[in-house]
Amino acid sequence: SAAIFMSTAPLFAMVLAHFFVGPTERYSLKKLLASLAAFTGVVLVILDDLANTSDGTGAPVYYYPLLLVSSFMYGIAPVFGRLKCKDLNPACIACGQVFFSGVLAFFLSWIEYTSPPERFAKHFAFFPEIGVAGWAEIIGLGLVSIVGFSIFYWLIPRIGPAVMSTSNFFAPVVSIFGSVIFLDAWANVPAAFKALQVIGALITASSVLLLNW
Repeated sequence: SAAIFMSTAPLFAMVLAHFFVGPTERYSLKKLLASLAAFTGVVLVILDDLANTSDGTGAPVYYYPLLLVSSFMYGIAPVFGRLKCKDLNPACIACGQVFFSGVLAFFLSWIEYTSPPERFAKHFAFFPEIGVAGWAEIIGLGLVSIVGFSIFYWLIPRIGPAVMSTSNFFAPVVSIFGSVIFLDAWANVPAAFKALQVIGALITASSVLLLNW
């Protein structure tokens, strides 16, 4: 369900760009239909995960508005970058975003897991056990994120925030098919769901192309 909520970020970005960026970012019926089609493709791609995710209790109700707020913030990012950061070095923007996100996440996790104290000990006791290889992987993930965000902010002034935000449609698609390639995720997936994932990926890709035509 988180992937579905996060796939609404391009919709928020397009609406915000329509009102705040200028005439080149105006919304249209074609953009609306293509966005909804891409969103539908994402739902098809993750349908197997949705069908197999059930703990009998459901997530707390407040999780869903938080997911929507998170998606809205993702929609704001490219518009804000286009309006306020177009003259800054994209690598600097990316480093700042990753650094301050990490600092905020650390303090939020500290608040979450320090009450009661044993919860903090449980979740942070693995730090000494990570080892050199583990820390290298963590640093590598950070560097990959910086490269990705640098490309993101470099492209925003060149192709516009609305177009750039459509990359969010591909995140769950890449995640699913990456797990298929590297983790053999299709081993126990029924043929019908495999077909739906392929169809969903094609719908998403073609819709994004139409959206940016």
